[in-house]
Amino acid sequence: MVTPQMLLVAIITCSLITWVLLVIMLKGKNGKQGRIRNATELITEVYAGSNMPLMIVDRGTQVIKSVNKSATELVGERAGKLVGTAISSLWRKDVPIEYKNIVDKLKGKNNITIEAIEKGKGSYVFVELVSGEIKDKEEIVNYLILRDISELITYERELYEAKSAAEKSDKLKSSFLSNLSHEIRTPLNNIVGFSELIIEEQYSAKEKAQFTRYISENANRLLHTLTNVINISLLETNSMKIAVTQFQLYDYIKEYWNEFFNDMENPKVLELHLVANKQELDEMVNSDSSKIKHVLDILLDNAMKYTESGQITLVCEALKKGATFKIQDSGPGITLENKEAIFKPFVTPALLKGVQTGQKGLGLGLAIAARIVTLLGGEIGYKEIKTGGTEFWFTIPWKNIPAKTK
Repeated sequence: MVTPQMLLVAIITCSLITWVLLVIMLKGKNGKQGRIRNATELITEVYAGSNMPLMIVDRGTQVIKSVNKSATELVGERAGKLVGTAISSLWRKDVPIEYKNIVDKLKGKNNITIEAIEKGKGSYVFVELVSGEIKDKEEIVNYLILRDISELITYERELYEAKSAAEKSDKLKSSFLSNLSHEIRTPLNNIVGFSELIIEEQYSAKEKAQFTRYISENANRLLHTLTNVINISLLETNSMKIAVTQFQLYDYIKEYWNEFFNDMENPKVLELHLVANKQELDEMVNSDSSKIKHVLDILLDNAMKYTESGQITLVCEALKKGATFKIQDSGPGITLENKEAIFKPFVTPALLKGVQTGQKGLGLGLAIAARIVTLLGGEIGYKEIKTGGTEFWFTIPWKNIPAKTK
């Protein structure tokens, strides 16, 4: 089967030979011009002004003998610097893996020769090589035509990345739907089941009180799931509103911690610590306190969920015009290679390498936290703790209170 690349080589070669023969014939008819110039001179003359990058290469040593202007522009070097160097010195073998995979794929699919030329730091030009030779009585000249296919490589890379992203998105959504079914059906089944048991006369008042607690816990779990789904929808559509109010920072964080500590069930017997300096945090600040609470709830809930033993610490520090909140735990940690993925929707710890857990979830908590922090004008991130565990942190800048809220 004749490929477009084969046709291109044939056309270029025939055109080159035709041009050379034409020049030879013209030179032969004009006796005043003296002897016919050799093939190197003829090819160089024919292609000197061509838009097609051309190099003349020594057949034995593979050293560049001559280049035209288009070739110097493509490579990004002066002709004087190129001539006399080995052609192989131009090719880069250590191209980034995302390019190498595309190049190898095109080579195997089309049976062509592709090389990469580094043009500036981290910038590459990819060329398809078309080679051939011209013979005359005096010598055999090897020529090399460089066809710039950088746009094709970029297109193939973008296509590959889009395909990979689509496949990953499908996988995440499938996982989300599976987890959503679990997160809704499990508490709903528990609510229905214990509601049926509570009306049975065979159970004591103490047992029915326990059933009531189970119903309440599962109702809260179901409400939490539905609230997360609604919140991520509001954030994705830019529909979540911010209500800025004024509050005293130290009192706020102290009250929040006491509420969290009292409402929390701690079957693992974890050590819980609050680090907040009253003198440093003794100021009135402006922000959406309910949104800050939401972010703290998410991060502390995750810390409680994935820390089997040890301690969890909430740190609050004042900035010049804002505050930093840190949640530190002694859990299994999260590898830094997941730094970008961790705050994306539908990403659960079970999908992240390095995190082993049997905990269920929708993978929405951190995505919601990150978007709320961004909405408040802050930043969010995490880092590994050298002694083990993870520290999630976020910053919140204080805002001016709108007139209607003063």
